[in-house]
Amino acid sequence: MSEKELKMFDMNAQLNAAFSKEGSSKRKKRGFTTFSIS
Repeated sequence: MSEKELKMFDMNAQLNAAFSKEGSSKRKKRGFTTFSIS
């Protein structure tokens, strides 16, 4: 993995942690997908 990919992965992990705290798996999935594409 490149440094850029590592940063993206780390941000995804942080987003997932935030979303799962909210307890909305639907939003979590959508947020993760949207972030991965952009």
